[in-house]
Amino acid sequence: MVAIKISMGAAEKVWYCPTCEEVTKEPVALYQCNECGTTFSRENSADGKSQMCPDCNKVASELIAHGCPDCEEGDECEEVMAVEADGEWIIIKDMVLVQ
Repeated sequence: MVAIKISMGAAEKVWYCPTCEEVTKEPVALYQCNECGTTFSRENSADGKSQMCPDCNKVASELIAHGCPDCEEGDECEEVMAVEADGEWIIIKDMVLVQ
């Protein structure tokens, strides 16, 4: 176990993707096409803003509400507390308050 000292205001709520192990501040809704099975975000949809499949242009269903914008896999991101240090995120799993 590693101990680090942080100020209470330094930690923030972020979203952790268990698939690609990236951290994001803004998860995205992911959709899965009912016709061809493609998984995508609204940004990567047929028109860049809807639930239309980019591959077959059919309407897709929402797969998950908090998906990863980096890998767009079908795993739900987990809300965690983390601290950013030197461009890297340190996820806080077990926090002990020391006065």
